[in-house]
Amino acid sequence: ERGNVGHVVHLHDELLRGPLVVRLPGDARDPRLERTARGLVRHVDDAPTILQLLDLPGLPGASGRSLFEDAERLLLAETHPPEAPRALFAARDGARKLILDAESGRLQRYDLAADPGELDAGAADGPDADGWEALLRDLAADLGPVGERDEALQRRLSALGY
Repeated sequence: ERGNVGHVVHLHDELLRGPLVVRLPGDARDPRLERTARGLVRHVDDAPTILQLLDLPGLPGASGRSLFEDAERLLLAETHPPEAPRALFAARDGARKLILDAESGRLQRYDLAADPGELDAGAADGPDADGWEALLRDLAADLGPVGERDEALQRRLSALGY
């Protein structure tokens, strides 16, 4: 893990990707699920998928989409102090990733097709045209300055007995 121990130090794929196993009742196989087997899915996509399998209506206001839908998915990930050494925000699709260090403003751009190991943080063809940089900066701005957030979080944790 790039010389680090733990799961909040960075937002590279070795910390973000995990297996999702879906077994349908009986020996059923669904080609729609097989199409998404190697694709990018998000936790918010689990509930809509299960509800569709059970022929139940979707959840009002839910942002996830059933895995039965052919759709490009945008994965967003974050890590924050005090668990993490710094606040990071990432946006990723099937081929590209952008990581923002909220404190320094530094951006890391990855072309995942050419660099699946995320070793070259300076991919020339970045996802900025899709508005990802603005999205990540907005997410970071919503949290406020890092020092204030840490103090506010500590007060909340203290009130809970931590």
